[in-house]
Amino acid sequence: MGLSKGQKKRLYGNNIEAKTTIAPPAETAHKARTQSVRHDSVEANPESGKSFMFAGVAFVIAVLLMLYYYLWVLPEMSERAGTTISELKFWFDQQHALAVNQGLGRDMLVQYQYIHRSSGLIFPLIFAGAWVAMISASQFAKTVSRLMMAVPVLWALVFILGNFVLDAALANPATGPVGVAALLVAVRWVLFIACWVQLGWMAVRLVQGKIDAFSRGALKGQQPIR
Repeated sequence: MGLSKGQKKRLYGNNIEAKTTIAPPAETAHKARTQSVRHDSVEANPESGKSFMFAGVAFVIAVLLMLYYYLWVLPEMSERAGTTISELKFWFDQQHALAVNQGLGRDMLVQYQYIHRSSGLIFPLIFAGAWVAMISASQFAKTVSRLMMAVPVLWALVFILGNFVLDAALANPATGPVGVAALLVAVRWVLFIACWVQLGWMAVRLVQGKIDAFSRGALKGQQPIR
């Protein structure tokens, strides 16, 4: 005949409570930790998705503005000037600035200056903002991220400043800052190419990350690979 609970307590003391307490199995604890990690990941994914969505929308807008500026506005000004407009050249000299000045005439020069204060101002700001958003969404190391963001920001500053200097150079090619304008346009092109190199690196990095996640079975909705 077995002992009752009260008899066991009187016989063994309070140790019986500790002995009868069953510790949760290691597997149960592991599952709890796994569920916690998965919950944290689910909480983090929406923010990352929103960042990529914002960066993607900004990128599309920036590309459309770029195509409008470089494939519509500037070619039209080149046609009016009778020669390639200075912004579309990697380098130009005083003779070229004089040819643009004479080809456009006073009224078209004023219109060209207005372009630099409208679409020529909006385009670099949105382009730089889109690039900064994409770099931020790519989650680089802090130092790398800051260095990469400096490229599009510097490009936008050189672009805007260069347009104002170019206006002064074309308005008076004989004594205007033609050399400074040509230098700023050249730097603009170098930084512009660097921005697209950054985009290529980010794209390769993203694809490699997806491939690595797929190989580990870590993609959203993917069954674990055994």
